[in-house]
Amino acid sequence: PLLRNRMLWISFSVCFLLVMLKGIHFYFPGVPAPILGYRLAEYTTDPLMRLFLQNVTIGISFTALAILLLIPTEILFSMIVCFFLFQLTFVFGKAFHFNHYAGYPWQHQQTIGAFIGYALLAVFAARKHLWNVARHLVGRLRMDDSQEAVSYRTAALLVVASLLTLVVWGIWTRMGALASLLFFGYILICGFTASKIRAEAGMPGGYWMPYFSMFLVSALGGYAVFGATGMLVATIASGFMTVSCFLFIAPVQVEMMELGRRFSVRLRDIGGGLALGLLGGLFIGGFVLLCWTYGFGGDNMQYTWPYDQNWYFNGLRSSEVAADRAFAAGTLHTSPETRPLNFVENVNAKGVGIGILVTWLFSALRSLFTWFPLHPLGYVLSTTFFGGGGFAAIVAWLVRLVIQRTGGVHAVRNGLVPFAIGMFFACVISVVCFDIIGMIMRANGITVTYHMRP
Repeated sequence: PLLRNRMLWISFSVCFLLVMLKGIHFYFPGVPAPILGYRLAEYTTDPLMRLFLQNVTIGISFTALAILLLIPTEILFSMIVCFFLFQLTFVFGKAFHFNHYAGYPWQHQQTIGAFIGYALLAVFAARKHLWNVARHLVGRLRMDDSQEAVSYRTAALLVVASLLTLVVWGIWTRMGALASLLFFGYILICGFTASKIRAEAGMPGGYWMPYFSMFLVSALGGYAVFGATGMLVATIASGFMTVSCFLFIAPVQVEMMELGRRFSVRLRDIGGGLALGLLGGLFIGGFVLLCWTYGFGGDNMQYTWPYDQNWYFNGLRSSEVAADRAFAAGTLHTSPETRPLNFVENVNAKGVGIGILVTWLFSALRSLFTWFPLHPLGYVLSTTFFGGGGFAAIVAWLVRLVIQRTGGVHAVRNGLVPFAIGMFFACVISVVCFDIIGMIMRANGITVTYHMRP
């Protein structure tokens, strides 16, 4: 029935034309393109206003807009408001000289704390269910898990097996069992939080993850706790596991299981689909990518940052110098700045603590006062590189608000949702078209091809 919806095909036709024009504009600049990006900070000379607008760009990604239109209106509003509220921290830093505090405004540390705090909130909200599951595991309570992708006992065994694997792997790499559990346990928490965020808000892109996870390592004590090998392993692992899309694996698995449940797919077929996706990822995302990189040379790839992560080791280098000085002075394990979770004098621990507390504060206010409009998810995302979703989030919120006020839920379900799905289909088909064009051009020696997200 959805594919027979007229609104879907109208949206598909219009958006496909617009996104194709964006690609054609890349090859032929004389062809007009839809809205491109304009950084608002460039249109003002006031230093405080430039700080406030430094991350605000007027421009629309149709892919992002299609997904943002499906996000609940209240969460969109929270994302936008919290984004601009966080931009005020940069203004206050300059106006009131808060920048003299080390690490201010602790942006990426707050992201880490917000992810941890949001995970703890989810566990607290599900405490009764988790307690019943625990009783079921020890035989004190019988629960029906026949409709789950895996039984509760299997899931619990997989979690325990994962943790034991991390311990063994940490010992084998000489990272240490404790350091391995601390760091990769945090990665598991991030995957859990990412799954919850995707369930509540969908979320386009991959730049709303806690990018700089080494700040947590420093908050936990750095070299004093992790040692030289542990610091190196954590740096390498966080360089590819937390900077972008790696943590999407867990949310996608949860979404596949939920889609299977909704469309009555057999559980064994869901498992087969997940296994097929794993093999496809290893072959396409691994073997094929390595072949391309070897053939072209990593430094010659048009989009080079995944192959040039020397910058990500800057934190390791500075930590190593500080650890050498502390070791020479005999203060490596006693310095307040490196003491684990010293929320007063450890700069990174302070930022993590702020992130946890603010997330809990938003949740408490929303629970105590029904009129409080901001969802804690807005704050969790406000400190990330995704921010408030940019101009597209504002457009999506205004569109949803107008449609809800004029047509109600019926208009959203039967009009807006098919429209957004048609827009997304148009973006996907345009990517396929330009990928084919790009491969043909590369086969003929032309390496500069259109590869942007429509």
